[in-house]
Amino acid sequence: MPGSVSSAHFCTVQQAVQATRSACELEPIRFPGAVPPHGALLVLDPQSAAIEAEQLNHVKESSQRLLGVLADILDISKLEGERLTLAPGDFPLGSVLDNIGTLFAAAAQAKGLDLHIRPAPAQDRMSVRGDAMRINQIVQNLVSNALKFTARGSIVVQSLLLEEAPGDVLVRFEVLDTGIGI
Repeated sequence: MPGSVSSAHFCTVQQAVQATRSACELEPIRFPGAVPPHGALLVLDPQSAAIEAEQLNHVKESSQRLLGVLADILDISKLEGERLTLAPGDFPLGSVLDNIGTLFAAAAQAKGLDLHIRPAPAQDRMSVRGDAMRINQIVQNLVSNALKFTARGSIVVQSLLLEEAPGDVLVRFEVLDTGIGI
């Protein structure tokens, strides 16, 4: 019967935590996770019919989101297993919001939402040191949630330069939306 659950398994919070810790002790699982988005790019031909190109773009975007979910799951396992490490490095601050605009513009447009990207003044010329992947991941999760829970209106993603001293900056990333809120 569609939509029904045939069986359910329940456990205590302690059992769930123990199961997660046990999973963290296993060897990493290797799989060709990068194949779907790259495979979709290989098939994407500018001479394809518009409908086929749109469908392939949806496949590409969905596979990128799936890779993001898998990365999140692996990160949660690492965090709970106390094995999550940061990889600090220098990166252009403007790349964070550029990535967000590129990744989420089509999804926002498909829902009829306005996506506004507002970088901090002088952000494009600023290089910072930090874990670019983690910062991108956090902002992407916030924007993804905003997209999920915003039916109409807009989403604003902005960075604010709070403090700047020689060799040190404090930047805040904000995601504002007209969604239902928490």
